[in-house]
Amino acid sequence: MLITDTALQQEIDTLESAEAFLQHFKVEFDQALLRPKRLLFMRLFKQELDREPGEVDRQHYRRLLAKAYCLLERGVIPQSTSSCGGCEGCD
Repeated sequence: MLITDTALQQEIDTLESAEAFLQHFKVEFDQALLRPKRLLFMRLFKQELDREPGEVDRQHYRRLLAKAYCLLERGVIPQSTSSCGGCEGCD
């Protein structure tokens, strides 16, 4: 995934929570569902971003956020990926 729109990147850099991302990009969400699952949502979103081979514009970014939230609503668990890649025990 690549964001070449510097204004979009600057906007993203200011967002500090799952709620902030969804609100900023005008994706409707249920606070009661999201609150206890913020980390899962952000992992799903990162997973969707990582699957994108090319450039992502504002509309595409919004669609990926909405898709990640939809997956969360359906109970999809993100694929576990270790930051270090050395083991599976810490996720």
